[in-house]
Amino acid sequence: AKGEKVDIQINSDPVMESKPEEKGRLANALSSASEGAMVGIQSAVSSAWQSVVSKGKTKDEEEWIVVCPKTRVSPGEVYPVVAGGLDLLIIGSKDGTKIHCITNSCSHLGTPLETGIIERRPCPKRTGPKRPSNSLSTDDITRESINDGCQDCIVCPLHRTAFALDTGEVVGEWCPYPPFLGNMMGTVKKRNDLTTFQMRTRGKNIEIKISSSID
Repeated sequence: AKGEKVDIQINSDPVMESKPEEKGRLANALSSASEGAMVGIQSAVSSAWQSVVSKGKTKDEEEWIVVCPKTRVSPGEVYPVVAGGLDLLIIGSKDGTKIHCITNSCSHLGTPLETGIIERRPCPKRTGPKRPSNSLSTDDITRESINDGCQDCIVCPLHRTAFALDTGEVVGEWCPYPPFLGNMMGTVKKRNDLTTFQMRTRGKNIEIKISSSID
């Protein structure tokens, strides 16, 4: 009606009214979401960078793995190590001029070779080309190689087959021990050379090429 005063009250929506604790929870939620997003971005960037680095490597580079420091192996020492899922032996030559890497498993019955002794055995006479060596030179100018017509070999502790550390070749008789019985056991598996691994140094470490093998 004319002349009447009309009071219009505007009530605030309770949803829009946030209590202090509700504002705090909202701020924390926004902060957590922001942190999660940053972590996700960092992870994506890291993955992308690793992909770029991996693509930049050649197949040959990816096959090389670190096995031990250069100073770890002394002359005549047999050092067992597991690298790339492989049981290996890193062996220093008796004269200190070379380092060898062979599988820690006899090619006959798989006997571990880490307790085998290192002996000098006569080099076999050859009629064909010499098998290449996978050994690594220590480049130690204070030492001289032994030129006595012999080579360093590791002897299997079970049947005493000797393997050349340079090439993995069987040197001498296959399964010579014990007498008679060893020869019989040798027929279980034919004469077979030991696997050796190509080596190189990078910085302070020794690396091996895991695809290296001798058939």
